[in-house]
Parts: sequence; structure tokens; C-alpha cells
Amino acid sequence: MATGQPTADSESARRSEVERLLDEYKINWRYEPALPLERINEKASFSNQARIDQPILDDLLEQYVVARNHGDEFPAIVVLETRSDKQVTNVDGNHRYASGKEVGMTTHPAYVIKAKPEIVRILMTELNVINGRGLSDRERLFHAFFLIDQGTTIEKSAEVMRLPQSKVKTAWALEQANRRARELGVRNKAWDEIPQSGRIRIGQIYTDEAFGPLVKLVTRANLNGQEISTLVKEINKSRSVKAQLDRIQSTGGGRMPYRQSPKGALRMHLGAMTKINLDDIPDLVTEEEGEILAQICIDCAEHLTQLADKLTAAK
Repeated sequence: MATGQPTADSESARRSEVERLLDEYKINWRYEPALPLERINEKASFSNQARIDQPILDDLLEQYVVARNHGDEFPAIVVLETRSDKQVTNVDGNHRYASGKEVGMTTHPAYVIKAKPEIVRILMTELNVINGRGLSDRERLFHAFFLIDQGTTIEKSAEVMRLPQSKVKTAWALEQANRRARELGVRNKAWDEIPQSGRIRIGQIYTDEAFGPLVKLVTRANLNGQEISTLVKEINKSRSVKAQLDRIQSTGGGRMPYRQSPKGALRMHLGAMTKINLDDIPDLVTEEEGEILAQICIDCAEHLTQLADKLTAAK
């Protein structure tokens, strides 16, 4: 049975585990058995949530409405109060708030808190574990990034979000690289085509001036992760931007020669020989140059004969 006012035993909406958590984080809080729902900023509350993809889950809201209509009581919500605004924002309890409005309630038991943004984010995720459905790893990473942006260490963020440190560290490195690409105006399509490991390595380039040209080289030459890592190390050894750009330019848009396998080099050179148009040769060289090149061809022919014998024997 829904009612516009809290029942006489609204104290039953208090939760000792929530109060312990608030005390643990040294949060200034008070309990209000009948917080007016009109004080809640709905827009801000739905955007300030642990679950990032959907503020209200329809199936869960429906369950809450049915339960309220059967007279079930719900735990107190947790709302954030600011000095400059009479309104408050939900930190925990969007579904309880929405279902209460749905059945005609005008007040709801609430913990009213004052806290810094980073503490609110930690509290939001902790309370979601206590009162709501568990968060996905993607949602936990989203909140971990917020904490890191606020100055929390990767280790502490991983601990709070109950994620492996290695997962947070790798995801944060990729997030930083993605942010840098956006800030420097790197085209999304070209950037997104690079594997995640490659984007992380590109993000380690020291200078912004070399970032864009390196992305173009990587996509044009289809460099793999190891080649990108090697090239980034070589570029970062250069002390000037010009030297870094020269290093990228010298790679020439193809695969890095010092990373090329012997088999790859063999195929490349033999392939290049087969593409030579013999009819064009007389017009390309002088008589003296022709004699020099002819001797080189004779030497190469002998070497190629030996190579062919070795390749045949290797079958």
C-alpha cells in the first residue's frame, strides 16, 4: 500500500552497514526519516550514477513498484547536499526514488551527506554493491578512471573498484592514449584501426609533434605491436622534435628494415628484381654505368644460382 508519507517506523529504513561505510570514510552525514522527494534533482541524479549505460533499469523499477504496492519497505536512499543549492542529488537509490514517485510517495527516508567528489564516487560504487545489482568491469573501470583523474593512485582505484591492478593499469594507459589522440585531432577511424596494444605504445611518445606522423606511419605500413614498440623507443631517444620527425620519415612508410626477417628481405629483393622492365634499361644508364651494372648482374647471377641450390636442397 503506497502512501505519501513515510510510515511510523521509518527508522527501520536505516542500515547499519551503510552507516559504518559513511563513518569509515569520515563523511559528514545525518539521517532524515522524511526527505521531501521534490528536493531531489532528478536530472543530476540520473546522470550521477554508478551504472553508466542506463540510469534506470526498467525491469528493476517494475519490481520495486510492485513491491511498494504490496507494502514492502525499502532502505533509505543516500543523497548529496551542497551549500549553494537547496536541492540534493542521489548518490545511491535512483530506483527507490523513481519507484517511490511512481506510487505517489512525496517523502523518503534518506541519509544526507556532504563529501568531496572523489569520496562520493567511491561511496557510490560501494553502496551499489550493498543495495543494487553488481557493476560490470566496464562500469568499474569508468569509475576507476574518475578516481585516478581526481588524484587517486591506480593501486587504490583498483582496490576500491575490486579490479586487478594489472587490468586498471593497462586500461588507464589505453584511456590516456585515446584522450591524447582526441586532443591532437587524430582521425578516429585511423586511430581505431590500430590494435589496443599499439595505441598504448604510441601513447608513450614524448612529444605531441611526433604523435600524428607516427599514427600515419603505423596505419600506412601496418606495423605490428613489436615494431611499434621498437620504433617508439628509437624515436624517444632523439632529443629534438626535428630528429624525431626525421626518424619517422626515414622509416619511409614501409615496414622497419631493422625489424625485417631474412625471409621477408629475400622476398622483397627478389620481387623487386622481377619487376624491372628490361626494355627500359638502355634509356636509364650511360655506357660506363651499363658496364658496371652488367658486372654486378653477373655477380648476382652466380649468387642467385647458389641461393637456388640451397633453397632446393632445403625442401
